[in-house]
Amino acid sequence: MTDSAAMRSHRLRMLTFILVLGVSATIAAIWHLRPQVYDTVRLSNRLVVFEGLPHPMYEEATFEKELKSQQTIQISGFPFYLEPLDMKVEDLKALRDLLGNRNTYQAYSGEKKCGGFHPDYAVEWTFEGRVYRCLICFGCFEVRFIDPKGNERSYDLRQDRDGRTRKSGLSDLLKTYRNHRPPHERFGLFLL
Repeated sequence: MTDSAAMRSHRLRMLTFILVLGVSATIAAIWHLRPQVYDTVRLSNRLVVFEGLPHPMYEEATFEKELKSQQTIQISGFPFYLEPLDMKVEDLKALRDLLGNRNTYQAYSGEKKCGGFHPDYAVEWTFEGRVYRCLICFGCFEVRFIDPKGNERSYDLRQDRDGRTRKSGLSDLLKTYRNHRPPHERFGLFLL
């Protein structure tokens, strides 16, 4: 190969390398700057909250009765009462702030031994014309975010400083809107 052919080949490799590097950097920047799924709730223009049915294992008879007698919808394979909760504007804002705050969550620690994930509430919102969802289970203190493509991402609710309790404010806010779900057979109204 002549020196000029070798130079052209070297320049072509360098140009290809720079082009690939530039495209990769652009994709990485766009990926990094795009909102995370929990960030989209703060930017949403619509927020709807659905109440989950009783736990199918711990409240089996009540769950079956509600499933047969009430109008329900399926969200990510779980039944919810069809009628959305009628929440106050200030409570919807508080819910949006809690769900959109990264500090509400911590890394997912794996499946819990509490009878399985069973969401007590589903929150649905729209961002840039696409529907996102968050399923909240207060039995295992987990949330699952579902993006418009159906991809799921799980988080644990953040523990308090004592490391024992997992209050995020979500339970206190949402339990005041328990509307359809009957009292728990053993624990009354306060079990979510």
